[in-house]
Amino acid sequence: MKEQESKLDIIDFIVAEERKKAEAFQAQNNENIHLMDAVNIFKENDPVNGIWNYDHLKVIFKQPAHVLQAYKAFFEMLKNKQKFNTSSFPLVDAKGDKYYYINDIRKNGSTGFKLVWFNGLEELMQSYLFGIYAFNISFEELYHEVNK
Repeated sequence: MKEQESKLDIIDFIVAEERKKAEAFQAQNNENIHLMDAVNIFKENDPVNGIWNYDHLKVIFKQPAHVLQAYKAFFEMLKNKQKFNTSSFPLVDAKGDKYYYINDIRKNGSTGFKLVWFNGLEELMQSYLFGIYAFNISFEELYHEVNK
């Protein structure tokens, strides 16, 4: 019985130590991730970490409602740290316009939407997918920042 208790104790010890290492690693990773918001995402406000110029995003706000809905959904995904799948490069539709198809992954299935391409979109998606930046941005905040 005593031998079995010592085995459990060593297992508990190993699990606790590994959990501590994982938490320390995660904390270190979180320190290295730059949090982007509706102000510092623009090069005009943050020349070092900014991704876009204001003009890059103004193009999006001139699009039809369905495109705006897609971008609103996309920024909600980024803010909520949701996983998604997409192609490694922009696709081209029948009209010759570039876009990414975003697959929104859920527990019991997935949905998707077309995200119209604009200059700077790849950089945003890659920095999110590779965990370089975290995003705390709403589509509404971006709109107000671009149009101030």
